[in-house]
Amino acid sequence: MKIKVGIFDSGIGGFTILNSLLKTRKDVDVIYLADTKRIPFGNKNCKEIRVIAEEICSFFEDKSLDAILIACNTTNACALDILENNLRIPCFDLINSVSEIVNKKIIGVLATQTTTRSSFYKNAINSKKENLKIFQQECPEFVSEIEKDKINFNKLNYLADLYLRPLLNENIEELILGCSHYPFLPKNRFKYKNY
Repeated sequence: MKIKVGIFDSGIGGFTILNSLLKTRKDVDVIYLADTKRIPFGNKNCKEIRVIAEEICSFFEDKSLDAILIACNTTNACALDILENNLRIPCFDLINSVSEIVNKKIIGVLATQTTTRSSFYKNAINSKKENLKIFQQECPEFVSEIEKDKINFNKLNYLADLYLRPLLNENIEELILGCSHYPFLPKNRFKYKNY
């Protein structure tokens, strides 16, 4: 018997999570919601995200889901409680999952503005681990660049340098990509010669 799982994100970012799920689990049927009408979520305030979360709950409520996987870190940071309370099914989120597996002492987090400003990553990690230094960096332009039909690699190189430099200056030992869009960044295209 297959498990019916809902996954949502503001766009294509959640496909990184969907891909990982399908590689490890063959017993799932997935309903994927890409809320491209309101992309990006990361520059909206928490109040707006909570309204969006209510609407996402309405979309999923009649789908007979066994669980939901929250592929949007911003929604996770601002409205996890809304999803858990309204859907009344297991809600698997990225931030709490990642906070369980960090194993270094100096951690960098690349995330959207709203996720960073919520400090949800910092609080989740600190609630499980002690004596860590966590540095967060807002990346306001990554998602919109990743979602474009034609990617401007020169701009992504520039943004990567801009966003990573403050974290590298803190001598981070571990980097968290705090947005499901970020694994789409073409790592082989970035020029890391300065790092």
